[in-house]
Amino acid sequence: MHSYFFQQGYSMELEELPFVNQFGYQKNSIARPDSFPVKASGYLSIYHIIDGKFEWMIDNGLYHLLPGHTIVVLPHQSLGSPNSVLEIGRFCWIQIRQDYIQRSNKTNNEGLTQKRNKQVPLKKIIYRNTNPVIKQFPEADKSFKLIYEELSQRQMGYQAIILHQLDNLLIKLARCILQQNPASREFPPSLKNLETMLQQKPSYQWTVEEMAALAGLSPTGFNEKFKSYSGFSPIHYLINLRVREGIKLLQRNINLTDIALETGFYSSQHFSTTFKRITGYTPSHYKKHHLLNIQ
Repeated sequence: MHSYFFQQGYSMELEELPFVNQFGYQKNSIARPDSFPVKASGYLSIYHIIDGKFEWMIDNGLYHLLPGHTIVVLPHQSLGSPNSVLEIGRFCWIQIRQDYIQRSNKTNNEGLTQKRNKQVPLKKIIYRNTNPVIKQFPEADKSFKLIYEELSQRQMGYQAIILHQLDNLLIKLARCILQQNPASREFPPSLKNLETMLQQKPSYQWTVEEMAALAGLSPTGFNEKFKSYSGFSPIHYLINLRVREGIKLLQRNINLTDIALETGFYSSQHFSTTFKRITGYTPSHYKKHHLLNIQ
């Protein structure tokens, strides 16, 4: 099979599938320098390694990837080769808009069932995953092939079949995450209460010591427990929370200076710089190409 690449806005195959930004298959017979720099896409990205051995940076961590590995990269996380070289091998990938995962929550009965019949939303399982590499996910290869067949042939009802395949891919991915990473679960009450306070007061300049005290833990114990549940350090989580709150304010046409002050940043420049580092986009670009499309 030859390489293929579909891009939203350029490939007619994706015109009826606005929730997919990219879908592709890359086959490299030689290494390609300066073709895979580390950067964030702003989309939920799923990569599946078919052949070869790759060393990729995912959210500032170096991972050795082998055939059969599936990689989950969140919208704010960066991905690429540390030397920008795309090594010899084969892999396929898909980039999905963030709001599709929320839609998928509702479509699939609001989540997956864990012990004690507790429902865990699909988005939380995927977004709180602490290990981006899924080592045993054979369904990925089959799902990618079926999506490609439907996308390339575009017969009657192909959109519905692709939606079904994508939902199936996300559900099985979430199951693998739960099996591989038991820490992907709801915050306990003490951390949940803290999360609520952080959301209510994003402009407050929280310290780790203050957050730990509210959770009833020592700073060291708090750091370890918080990261085991969220996948982030407390400060990193707070920064992401502030950016999420900033996205909500962008939808209300509030100016950047006011958004910055309301979400705990020192200035509009500080907010814009952090926003781009987390999402891969400037606030104005994100609003134009993402928020306006959702409304």
